[in-house]
Amino acid sequence: MALRPMNMFCCGCPLTFGVKFILLVNLIVNLFYIITVTMNIIFKFPTVVSNLGPTAEIFNGAWCLLGLPFIVVGWWGVSYRLEGHLRLYLQYLCAGFVVDMVFLFLNFILRDVCGHMPHLLRHHGSAFACGVMRISALGLVIQVTILELYFIFAVWSCCEDFRAGGGGVGLPELLRHHQDMNKKQLNDHAYSDQLFGATITPGYPKDYGAFNRMQGPQLGPNRPIIQGNYHETAYPPPQSFS
Repeated sequence: MALRPMNMFCCGCPLTFGVKFILLVNLIVNLFYIITVTMNIIFKFPTVVSNLGPTAEIFNGAWCLLGLPFIVVGWWGVSYRLEGHLRLYLQYLCAGFVVDMVFLFLNFILRDVCGHMPHLLRHHGSAFACGVMRISALGLVIQVTILELYFIFAVWSCCEDFRAGGGGVGLPELLRHHQDMNKKQLNDHAYSDQLFGATITPGYPKDYGAFNRMQGPQLGPNRPIIQGNYHETAYPPPQSFS
C-alpha cells in the first residue's frame, strides 16, 4: 500500500505554511549552533554546548553552515512551488535526521547518562535520580525521532503536492493579490463611452456606441452597457455590492 501524503500541517494549517515553519525552525537551530561553536572554538568563551568536545562542536558547526544554502533553496521552492528546489532541502533534512540519530545513539544509548549526574544528587538519592535521568533520556530520543520524522513527512508531502499540481503559478498565486486588484477596480472610473483600456486608432470613432454615427435603421438606437455604470463581476460579490 502506497503512503498517502498529508494535505495539511498539524491538523488545520496549510501545508506550505507548515513547510515554511519547518524551514524557519531549522534556520534558527542552525544559526544557534553556528554562533555557539564560534564562541566556544574561536573566541574561547564557553556556552551551553561547550561540554560536547571540540570535534563534535566543529562537526555540528560545519553541518549547520552547510545547511544554510539548502534552507534558502527550500524556502525559494515552497514560495514559488518548485518541486526540485524543495526536494534538495528534503535530502538535506533526511541526512540531518541520520546524523541526529547517530548522535543520539552514541550519547544516550551507548553511554550511561547517569555518569553525567550532578555531584549533589550522587550523595542524596542517586538511584532515584539515575532512574529519572534514564527515563528522560529515553523520552527525549523518542520525541526527537517522532518530531523529525513528522517534519520529513510534511516536506515530502509538499513535494508530492507540487508534483501532482504542477509547479509555477497556480490558483494560490492568482488569488494572492486579489484584494489589491479589487481596490484598483473600485478606484477605476465608471464605464463610459470610450473603450476601456483600448488604444483608439486614428480615423476610427472614439465612442463605445460607435454605431451612433454610422448605424442604419435596422440597428436600432445605441445603448451603453449596464447604463454606463460600474458592474461588479466577482463572485461571490463583496458585501458592498451584495
